[in-house]
Amino acid sequence: PAPSNGPYRIAEWNRGKNGIFTPNPYYTGNYPATFEQRIQVIIPEVGAPLLQMYQAGDIDGGVGVTGDDLVQVLADPQLSQEAYISVMNRGVYIYMNQRTPPFDNMLVRKAFAHAVDRTALCDNVMRGTCIPAHGFLPKDFPCERNDDPELIAYQNYDPELAADLMAQAGYPGGEGFPELTIFTKEGEFIREAEAIQRMLADNLGVKLTPQNVERAFYVDQMRNGELKVALNRWGADFIDPSNFVDWWDDPAASYFTGWTDEEYRNLIDTARPMAMSTERCDLYHEALKILARDAIGVFVMNPVQAVLYKDYVSGLTLTDDGTLGVYNMMLLDSAYITDN
Repeated sequence: PAPSNGPYRIAEWNRGKNGIFTPNPYYTGNYPATFEQRIQVIIPEVGAPLLQMYQAGDIDGGVGVTGDDLVQVLADPQLSQEAYISVMNRGVYIYMNQRTPPFDNMLVRKAFAHAVDRTALCDNVMRGTCIPAHGFLPKDFPCERNDDPELIAYQNYDPELAADLMAQAGYPGGEGFPELTIFTKEGEFIREAEAIQRMLADNLGVKLTPQNVERAFYVDQMRNGELKVALNRWGADFIDPSNFVDWWDDPAASYFTGWTDEEYRNLIDTARPMAMSTERCDLYHEALKILARDAIGVFVMNPVQAVLYKDYVSGLTLTDDGTLGVYNMMLLDSAYITDN
């Protein structure tokens, strides 16, 4: 078996098929193995094939579903009882290139922020597969304070205010505003982009055309400053607020918008080396308010996922809100199999 410092070690690796894990006899930590054997199935693509394998009984659990698959799961009497719902550690936002017009104008960005009806998007268009976002940190992420009224007010849905801001920016009713393409990549967020472009057309009179492209082209265009506007996402690489704020004003970052701000940089540089505390969260929250206040991004939604486990998988450790959470889903430190 390959070396391991966790409760399981790799007993067998079948390339492209699965990995077989057995208890590590040398492990002395706090999460001892509870299964005689765990088989991690390798699926080359996410979504429907994985869900179908779960429904066929080929997989016992750990199946994450989002989007249309989640809608199917929630509507199914059996699957809905086996689903553990949680908000994903991802933020979806409208990227706006601020190096050149029209998004170098803060009034335009603020108009966009107030013209998007996030509740209608999540409830009606996406059928409950996301929650509205007014700040960039996902719900329940460390230092998240998305219920702050001041933060909400910066990007709340207010079509009259949005239209007024657009007029102040020199584009009354969208007159004179350039026709733009709003990009998505790899098939992500196509429906959301279509809904958003309709909202912007109705509320601001602007015309955006959604276009889905390959990731390589998308990232290359964004790095080169050629891409004007996109519906983009950021997912946590690690569970700390620094991961969501460090790159916004970094010219080396793939998703750099051209924006920099000395106050913002001072806040996050001060917070980064500190131990987790209320004071550290205060600093990050002030930085996040700057992002929302100046509409550096239009924060739209946090995707929701369900993780499926068969009803004979018992002892799953849940968080306070009844979800598995990222770490519990991976560790399964108290889980066991009942009679099947």
